[in-house]
Amino acid sequence: TTPGGLTLTYTYKGIGSTVYNETNTAPTLIGTYVETATITDATSYIGYIVVNLTITNAITTATLNVGATLNKLLSSNLTATTNTSGLVTYYANGRAINKCVNISSAATCAWKPMTQGVIYLSLKLVPTDSTFPNLTTSPSLVIVKKRAVSR
Repeated sequence: TTPGGLTLTYTYKGIGSTVYNETNTAPTLIGTYVETATITDATSYIGYIVVNLTITNAITTATLNVGATLNKLLSSNLTATTNTSGLVTYYANGRAINKCVNISSAATCAWKPMTQGVIYLSLKLVPTDSTFPNLTTSPSLVIVKKRAVSR
């Protein structure tokens, strides 16, 4: 319980390259700030604490998951593991995979490799939450084998 007669005030000021003149309004923009909380009682005793406050963009993470065996002309599932929801586009050798463009990050993409050999797969995630930046993963090397069975 807070004893009667106490007042608590906060001030914020930008530091370093952050321009933010001293104010009682909490910052919302990216930057580094000094936050001072001051407590005063009715008899003019005063205490305070000073902390640095850093506001940054959220970090987006995504991992491309591929089925264990990839075979030419046989369907394989591509999925994304992400830390935020959004729309995903899958790429093979830098080109968007047909029917795997702007699909939900929670959805699976069925992909039929048209060639065998080395293929580089990647994905681009566009989060629905604007505090997360877009992310394109580095290409991952996969090997597509010759189909073992004929039609």
